[in-house]
Amino acid sequence: VICVPYVVRFVLTGLSGFDYTLERAAAILGASPLTVFRRVTLPLIRPAILSGALFSFLTSFDNVTVSLFMISPGMRTLPLEIFSNMQDAYSPIVASVSSVVIIISVVLILLLEKIHGVGRLLGSSH
Repeated sequence: VICVPYVVRFVLTGLSGFDYTLERAAAILGASPLTVFRRVTLPLIRPAILSGALFSFLTSFDNVTVSLFMISPGMRTLPLEIFSNMQDAYSPIVASVSSVVIIISVVLILLLEKIHGVGRLLGSSH
Protein backbone atom coordinates (compact mmCIF):
# COMPACT_ATOMS: atom_id res chain seq x y z
CA VAL A 1 0.00 0.00 0.00
CA ILE A 2 2.82 2.37 0.85
CA CYS A 3 4.70 1.72 -2.40
CA VAL A 4 1.72 2.05 -4.77
CA PRO A 5 2.47 5.74 -5.58
CA TYR A 6 5.96 4.77 -6.74
CA VAL A 7 4.64 2.08 -9.07
CA VAL A 8 1.93 4.42 -10.40
CA ARG A 9 4.52 7.11 -11.13
CA PHE A 10 6.77 4.69 -13.01
CA VAL A 11 3.92 3.25 -15.07
CA LEU A 12 2.50 6.68 -15.88
CA THR A 13 5.96 7.79 -16.95
CA GLY A 14 6.17 4.73 -19.18
CA LEU A 15 2.75 5.48 -20.63
CA SER A 16 3.68 9.10 -21.37
CA GLY A 17 5.65 8.02 -24.42
CA PHE A 18 3.22 5.28 -25.43
CA ASP A 19 1.92 5.32 -28.99
CA TYR A 20 -1.78 4.42 -28.83
CA THR A 21 -1.98 4.05 -32.60
CA LEU A 22 -0.18 0.70 -32.19
CA GLU A 23 -3.12 -0.59 -30.15
CA ARG A 24 -5.60 0.64 -32.73
CA ALA A 25 -3.58 -0.92 -35.55
CA ALA A 26 -3.57 -4.29 -33.76
CA ALA A 27 -7.33 -4.04 -33.17
CA ILE A 28 -7.96 -3.15 -36.82
CA LEU A 29 -5.93 -6.18 -37.85
CA GLY A 30 -8.32 -8.38 -35.86
CA ALA A 31 -6.63 -8.86 -32.50
CA SER A 32 -8.89 -9.25 -29.48
CA PRO A 33 -8.52 -6.71 -26.63
CA LEU A 34 -6.70 -9.30 -24.49
CA THR A 35 -4.30 -10.08 -27.32
CA VAL A 36 -3.70 -6.36 -27.93
CA PHE A 37 -2.86 -5.91 -24.27
CA ARG A 38 -0.67 -9.01 -24.05
CA ARG A 39 1.21 -8.60 -27.34
CA VAL A 40 1.35 -4.81 -27.83
CA THR A 41 0.72 -2.83 -24.65
CA LEU A 42 2.43 -5.00 -22.05
CA PRO A 43 5.77 -5.36 -23.89
CA LEU A 44 5.93 -1.59 -24.35
CA ILE A 45 5.25 -0.74 -20.71
CA ARG A 46 7.09 -3.74 -19.21
CA PRO A 47 10.25 -1.71 -18.37
CA ALA A 48 8.15 0.80 -16.43
CA ILE A 49 6.35 -1.96 -14.51
CA LEU A 50 9.63 -3.70 -13.68
CA SER A 51 11.20 -0.42 -12.59
CA GLY A 52 8.25 0.35 -10.33
CA ALA A 53 8.38 -3.11 -8.80
CA LEU A 54 12.12 -2.85 -8.22
CA PHE A 55 11.92 0.62 -6.70
CA SER A 56 9.00 -0.34 -4.45
CA PHE A 57 10.93 -3.41 -3.26
CA LEU A 58 13.94 -1.29 -2.36
CA THR A 59 11.76 1.26 -0.61
CA SER A 60 9.80 -1.31 1.37
CA PHE A 61 12.97 -3.19 2.30
CA ASP A 62 14.38 -0.04 3.88
CA ASN A 63 11.24 0.82 5.85
CA VAL A 64 11.83 -0.89 9.21
CA THR A 65 9.16 1.02 11.11
CA VAL A 66 6.39 -0.10 8.78
CA SER A 67 7.65 -3.68 8.95
CA LEU A 68 7.64 -3.45 12.71
CA PHE A 69 3.92 -2.67 12.83
CA MET A 70 2.71 -4.73 9.86
CA ILE A 71 4.12 -8.21 10.55
CA SER A 72 2.74 -10.99 12.71
CA PRO A 73 4.55 -11.97 15.92
CA GLY A 74 5.99 -15.16 14.44
CA MET A 75 7.39 -13.47 11.35
CA ARG A 76 10.89 -11.98 11.28
CA THR A 77 12.15 -9.99 8.29
CA LEU A 78 15.79 -9.22 7.56
CA PRO A 79 15.53 -5.49 8.37
CA LEU A 80 13.91 -6.33 11.72
CA GLU A 81 16.60 -8.91 12.50
CA ILE A 82 19.31 -6.33 11.76
CA PHE A 83 17.49 -3.78 13.92
CA SER A 84 17.09 -6.17 16.86
CA ASN A 85 20.73 -7.35 16.63
CA MET A 86 21.91 -3.77 16.72
CA GLN A 87 19.90 -3.16 19.88
CA ASP A 88 21.06 -6.31 21.67
CA ALA A 89 24.75 -6.58 20.84
CA TYR A 90 27.31 -5.35 18.38
CA SER A 91 28.17 -8.18 16.10
CA PRO A 92 30.21 -8.31 12.86
CA ILE A 93 27.34 -10.22 11.27
CA VAL A 94 25.28 -7.02 11.16
CA ALA A 95 28.09 -5.20 9.35
CA SER A 96 28.55 -7.98 6.81
CA VAL A 97 24.82 -8.35 6.14
CA SER A 98 24.53 -4.57 5.79
CA SER A 99 27.40 -4.56 3.28
CA VAL A 100 25.71 -7.26 1.21
CA VAL A 101 22.41 -5.38 1.32
CA ILE A 102 24.13 -2.17 0.18
CA ILE A 103 25.84 -3.98 -2.70
CA ILE A 104 22.56 -5.59 -3.79
CA SER A 105 20.80 -2.22 -3.56
CA VAL A 106 23.45 -0.52 -5.70
CA VAL A 107 23.24 -3.30 -8.30
CA LEU A 108 19.45 -3.00 -8.39
CA ILE A 109 19.61 0.80 -8.73
CA LEU A 110 22.10 0.45 -11.61
CA LEU A 111 19.75 -2.06 -13.21
CA LEU A 112 16.91 0.42 -12.76
CA GLU A 113 19.02 3.10 -14.45
CA LYS A 114 19.77 0.74 -17.32
CA ILE A 115 16.10 -0.21 -17.77
CA HIS A 116 14.44 3.16 -17.38
CA GLY A 117 16.96 6.00 -17.01
CA VAL A 118 17.15 8.65 -14.31
CA GLY A 119 15.98 11.50 -16.56
CA ARG A 120 12.69 9.79 -17.33
CA LEU A 121 12.20 8.85 -13.68
CA LEU A 122 12.46 12.46 -12.60
CA GLY A 123 9.94 13.52 -15.22
CA SER A 124 12.28 15.40 -17.54
CA SER A 125 12.07 15.10 -21.29
CA HIS A 126 13.59 12.19 -23.20
